[in-house]
Order: sequence, then structure tokens, then C-alpha cells
Amino acid sequence: HWSEESYDSFACRSLEVKLVNQFDERLANAGKMSQTSGTPAASDPAMARVTQFLKKIVARGEPIQADVSSLDCRLTAAEIEFDAENNRLWMAGGNDTIDMVYAGTHLAIPSLDYQLSGQEPNVLGKLSIAGAGMLRTSNEATPLRSFQWKQGLQVLPQEIGHLLWITGNVEGRMRDGGEFRADDLL
Repeated sequence: HWSEESYDSFACRSLEVKLVNQFDERLANAGKMSQTSGTPAASDPAMARVTQFLKKIVARGEPIQADVSSLDCRLTAAEIEFDAENNRLWMAGGNDTIDMVYAGTHLAIPSLDYQLSGQEPNVLGKLSIAGAGMLRTSNEATPLRSFQWKQGLQVLPQEIGHLLWITGNVEGRMRDGGEFRADDLL
């Protein structure tokens, strides 16, 4: 994306893109079937178009650097894999952390495994972060200023809403100056 005000950039050492073989009738029919199977491709026309042509993207960096100014987002990671067939996004920081900044919120984590929601593309799916991490925000609309943990964070979809589970010496600071500490937070 490029405009006179900003441009988006993505830099990596290697990029591997696996496409669906449109000339193989079996694969083409399987792609059409996935549009009715209850995956995000079934409920989102844009995702259906992506999965019709794309199987997987793997980017390796040291580091990968993405600056998506159009979405107020920056990302640094060692490896990113998007598996369109299985609706999965995976990132690793390598010897460093993954640094993600979005709309005034900064997240520093060692890895991320995200399973897109099977019902709707705009519904949060399953998120797993293994290892220590930190989240800091300048968003005045949230009472939270920052929090960190030592072992992991999971967001698990439930029938109604989501379950947030943070493990390992969870510490947080609130915008009003308050603080909290817990071994685990559920």
C-alpha cells in the first residue's frame, strides 16, 4: 500500500509463497469445498479468495521488519508463517523477541501462535504465547497501562466470550497508579 502520506513496507531475508495449483482439478475443487466448510473462508469472501489461491507464506528475516503505516502498525520478528489452509498464523522472535506496535500498544513476546476463528473472521480466535512477555499501552481509553508475565498467555474462545489465562509472576500497572501482582491470572 502506498499513498502520498505514507507507505507500507515489508523487508525479510527470504520469502516462500506456496500457491494452490489452479490447473490441478482436485485442488481447485477442494478450494471450492473449503468455502462451505465452516472455516473463515466460508464466512468471509475476502478470505475465500485468499485461500482459493494461497496455501502458505513463510518469511524469514534476522529480522523481518514490517511497517504498515496505513494501519499504524510495526512488527519485528525472526520468522512468520501464515498457513491459509489451516487458518493459522505463527511467529517467532528467534534469539530476540517479537516486537509489535499497534495504535499506541507495544507487545514484546518470544513467539505467537494464532488460530483464526472458524466462525467469523472478525471474532478473536485462539491465541497462545509461550514464555515471558510484556504489553504496554498509551491508549487513554483503557485503565491498564502495562503488564508482564514470565511463563505464558492464552486467549481461548468460549461459547460466550473468551477466557484469558496468564501464567508466571503476572505484574501490572494501572493508569490511575494502582498495581497488581499474581502468580497466575485467569
